[in-house]
Amino acid sequence: MDGDDPYRGGTGGGVCPRCGNDLSADGDMRLACLRGCGEWYPRELADHRVRWDLVIRAARSLATSWPWGSAACPSCHDPMTVAFQDELRFDRCDRHGVWLDAGESERFFQLFARR
Repeated sequence: MDGDDPYRGGTGGGVCPRCGNDLSADGDMRLACLRGCGEWYPRELADHRVRWDLVIRAARSLATSWPWGSAACPSCHDPMTVAFQDELRFDRCDRHGVWLDAGESERFFQLFARR
């Protein structure tokens, strides 16, 4: 198992890749920034709700600095890929999951929903 996994480590819910504040886990494995920056959906959770193959194929962004640069994956701490799909910008770690900034989750799950 991954020693950096925020669900199994001693730090509780991990750290927000935007503000560095604590993330809070809910009963569904989702992590949310306590300051409201966004939400982390681990691949296992996202894969049940969305077509992960489509998430992985979303276009990579060439402009990564607006409004933020790439976020660090809460699981492995590597920089995530900044991706775009139908004007939605999101960060993804192909191995571990997706970071959705505040207000992005509804649109993300609409775009990639399992049908």
